[in-house]
Amino acid sequence: MHSDSNRHEELGECEKLLTPEEPEEEFDCAEPRLEEVRDIVKQAKTSSAPGLNGVPYRVYKNCSKILLGLWKLIKVIWRKGELCRE
Repeated sequence: MHSDSNRHEELGECEKLLTPEEPEEEFDCAEPRLEEVRDIVKQAKTSSAPGLNGVPYRVYKNCSKILLGLWKLIKVIWRKGELCRE
């Protein structure tokens, strides 16, 4: 059995840990733009495994109306701030 008799003691500062620099740009929290979704789908390999919905990337790459529908769904999920659960 493993235990640490000193587990309640404060460790203090560690000189070996690096302090990261402050970011130069603000993180973009805006809802995804259609161009961003298109770029991600475009970069995905056609042979990639389909997601949980079973739709392969090839469908989104070859049918712009379905990609547009996917983007609209992503926007709704983004605005609600929660995912559907099974």
